[in-house]
Amino acid sequence: MAVVVVPAGDRDSAILFIKRARHPGDPWSGQMALPGGRRDTSDRTLRATAIRETWEETRVDLRSAEPLGQLDDHAPVTQVLPPILVR
Repeated sequence: MAVVVVPAGDRDSAILFIKRARHPGDPWSGQMALPGGRRDTSDRTLRATAIRETWEETRVDLRSAEPLGQLDDHAPVTQVLPPILVR
């Protein structure tokens, strides 16, 4: 998952969100989200996963972007979602 922050003026910034497609049975269907997805065997690092997924979902190229940091891992606790870890 990538949090893409873009300067939008002297003191303002914008954050890139996506709107997920609507699919019956998908618990995230139609929700606003950050670009992201599953790690692929071709991804050398989790940063590479975030860069690839952001490109696939938005066509924003983060290969030369400056990483600002890494957020803590989160595991959703719900009966509806599968056991996942969001990093």
